[in-house]
Amino acid sequence: MSGSTSRQSTTQRPDVEPSGPQGSPDSVTIMELLERFNVQADHFVAAAGEARDLNRSDLRALSAMRAARTEGATASPGVLAAALDLSTPATSALLDRLSRSGHVVRKRAATDGRRVELEITESAVDLAIEVFAPLRNRLMGQIESFTEPERAVIARFLHVVTEATAQARQEQKRS
Repeated sequence: MSGSTSRQSTTQRPDVEPSGPQGSPDSVTIMELLERFNVQADHFVAAAGEARDLNRSDLRALSAMRAARTEGATASPGVLAAALDLSTPATSALLDRLSRSGHVVRKRAATDGRRVELEITESAVDLAIEVFAPLRNRLMGQIESFTEPERAVIARFLHVVTEATAQARQEQKRS
């Protein structure tokens, strides 16, 4: 894609070629940009995990447990398996790895001794913050370069894209 000023969008983002009306990118261009972002995010996660002897499922599990903790929810093996779309044996192997490495503690539920609850350790929370800090810092710098109205559109876009992706995933599972 060209970065020349004659081809820049109205928001002056050099990586986006205007393709639609009034110099805005069309939906195909936006999809291509999303694909490029997804590929780069995958590369980042792979490199960050590899540097810390964690695989993609490990990082996704830590992220899901950290989110549950932030929301005040209790994580369980079943909830984690559903969130990560893993089988019961794969979830058990994942939790064994995370438990051995000191990232997760399994404990019996206080209200029902048959239920197992998962607790992410403080060191794992710190690790998750450390792993994603470089990406977070770079993205925050870029996000802050947008105006408030632009950020509102970006937030709305990301919300609908996330929902559409979740729906497509469910459709894919049913087919």
